[in-house]
Amino acid sequence: MTGWQGSISRDGFIYDGRSFCVEIDQHRHPRASPTSLHALLTYVDPGTALTKKGTVAKRQPTPHTDQPAHYYQAQCIHYGLHPYKQRLAAKRHLLAAFESGDGTIAVPEHIRALEEEMRVEYDVANANAQEKMAAQRARRREREAERRREKVEAREMVEDFAAAGINIELGTIDGTDSDYEQKPNKYIQLRTDIAQLSEEQLRSIVERLAFDLRTGSLKKMTGKEIALAKAENAKAQAAANEDTNDMKRLGNLPTKDNEGRYNIVAPYLRDEWPDDTEKMSLKMSISRGKSHFWVWFHFGIVSGIMRSFSAPPTHVGDKVRFQWRGREEGEGEMTYDEANTASITFLGEGRIRGRMCWNGELFEFLGKKARIAEGNLNRAVQRWKKEYWGINEGTDWKILWAGPRGTPEFDEESNSDTPDER
Repeated sequence: MTGWQGSISRDGFIYDGRSFCVEIDQHRHPRASPTSLHALLTYVDPGTALTKKGTVAKRQPTPHTDQPAHYYQAQCIHYGLHPYKQRLAAKRHLLAAFESGDGTIAVPEHIRALEEEMRVEYDVANANAQEKMAAQRARRREREAERRREKVEAREMVEDFAAAGINIELGTIDGTDSDYEQKPNKYIQLRTDIAQLSEEQLRSIVERLAFDLRTGSLKKMTGKEIALAKAENAKAQAAANEDTNDMKRLGNLPTKDNEGRYNIVAPYLRDEWPDDTEKMSLKMSISRGKSHFWVWFHFGIVSGIMRSFSAPPTHVGDKVRFQWRGREEGEGEMTYDEANTASITFLGEGRIRGRMCWNGELFEFLGKKARIAEGNLNRAVQRWKKEYWGINEGTDWKILWAGPRGTPEFDEESNSDTPDER
């Protein structure tokens, strides 16, 4: 097993798991043995080797190369002497230590004790590092196994949909005009919505504006009335659709299909960004007033919130259109362009098929209802709303100039069924 690549330093000494060294000018020197050090200190040049006839021999002794000054300075430190920087001075004091020690030189006890302490400290640090590396390898193996499982699950989902006659394109698609349809201008839409109110609803608004000082703006009041009108119309339409026809009943979308968590497969994103799209999912819920449909999504490379600008789904085959805002993976760059559109078609039996436009590219995705229930996601809608309206040009500029802690700037909510909330 590979050892820890660090080292322990203390009082001018370094221990790296292999040797106990002194570092001088970026040169590390371990302690030389007394024998080898004494040989260096007492070396005498034998001179030129001669033959028996007195001529210069062809084979000469290996040239002697003395150690540099920092080597002898390090040995002085190892043996507890003053760290002489000059080579001759260092050698002279080392040799004197040998002579006073009856031909040998001893390592001071405090240095031996320090060496042992550093060995123990290193062993503990190394053991901790080994344990950490083992845990990292285990997590890496788990992630790799999870990625393999997710790829298998994604492939099985695509095959399952294909077996039911539901196929999607693996890359980008051209789409139709409806795929790029954007939500109507909020002021034009407001006038359209006002025109759809009954005379009784309009009279109620006028009376409250004229006589109730606590009343909010026309826009907020109209938003509430529109939400009530839509709810009443939806209820009336549902009642009108009720009959004894079994096939028509089967066409109704189960409530569980329009709320909850879906596992997602988006082949285009997976192929383009394989490292960032291992696990994709979305969560969906209808708002409190039941006029808007909200979706939280995490597609790896991009994540965010979708807000519907068409009616929530009630039947199998219904398609809901969305505007979405989000953030890109990495630096968290915001994306809030009006061209960020999406649609989700509800196929029944916990299946959905969607299209999404991002950076000018339109791609398809499939989704299957997760087996684990998410609880009441209706409570999360308010949080999703806040995130959606907080992703805009104003917030983007504040983050640019004030950093990530800049206060979000919320867009004015358009025809919300809960205009009094944020």
